[in-house]
Amino acid sequence: MLAYVCSEWFHVLQEISKAMLRLINLKELIKEKKKESEPPERIPKRRKADYAAHVTLMIDGASAQVRSWSYGNLSQRDALRFSCSVMKFRNESQINLVVAEVGGAVEAAPFKAQAELFNALIDGCKEAAEIGSLHLKGPLLDFHGVPVKANELLIRVQELQLLAKCISRYEDPIAQFRVLTYLKPSNWSKGCGWNQIDDARLLLGVHYHGFGKREIIRLDERLGLMKKIAPVELQHHETFLPRAPNLRDRANALLEQE
Repeated sequence: MLAYVCSEWFHVLQEISKAMLRLINLKELIKEKKKESEPPERIPKRRKADYAAHVTLMIDGASAQVRSWSYGNLSQRDALRFSCSVMKFRNESQINLVVAEVGGAVEAAPFKAQAELFNALIDGCKEAAEIGSLHLKGPLLDFHGVPVKANELLIRVQELQLLAKCISRYEDPIAQFRVLTYLKPSNWSKGCGWNQIDDARLLLGVHYHGFGKREIIRLDERLGLMKKIAPVELQHHETFLPRAPNLRDRANALLEQE
């Protein structure tokens, strides 16, 4: 009798164990089904604002780009004024004249940062010129969002450097420096008695004060051009003396042949 009871209990325990095992398996199956039915974890998309600051598109038609400056961000206004000012002066040694004309963050920056910006502009133009372009204006440099004509800037800086080298040969440039190659007189030359000595003085003025600095050149007593250049306040119909466009064209022609 006892053996029969034990056998029955054993059988009951076996059934209970099987039922528990089925229950555990059922729970695992439910978990797996639940996982499969859940949508996969979504990776948040990067918003434009997150990467726009890191990826700056090059302006249309540019062959090279300069956008970094160790001193901080350079506004398009300052970038434009800086690139235009560099075309008036020959090299880094005149950086004080460049930054005084630009003002803003450029003038406030230390000399090392100013020189860095100057060299970045020159190197960027060289890179753009080497790459080349089919653009009608020739190779363009994207200089902090401002298009710069690379060849035009490089040629002007080179012309001013060659002029400086030529002038440096003389102990007294005012008395000794002369334009060696004859340039046909301009239409306005006869009216003010402009001659080759005046051509030399004009180039000396460009060397000392920068290209296009008409009024400063006129007022420089060493150059003796006060009575041969029109004062800035006079309009073209008020004087027969050469004004800014006349002097710019004359200086351009003289620099090209020097």
